[in-house]
Amino acid sequence: MIYTYAQLAWLCSEFGECPRCAGIPLHERVGPFLEELIVAVQEGRPGARLWWEPWELSEGQVFTVVDRINADHFGLILRNTIA
Repeated sequence: MIYTYAQLAWLCSEFGECPRCAGIPLHERVGPFLEELIVAVQEGRPGARLWWEPWELSEGQVFTVVDRINADHFGLILRNTIA
């Protein structure tokens, strides 16, 4: 399971000159990262599922990421919130 949290606790600013994010917004970086993890999990444990819990990301960010990910071997953990 991979857990992402706190949209304000980025490793670097998506608005800056950091070479790690290259100005790419968080919701556009998370999808490719998760897909790489899915491939790595499949190499070590074929047929296993990677679960993602998108804690404290906006609904829009989560929907954008999920729309772009291949659903094979991918699971999504959603929490009920009052926000």
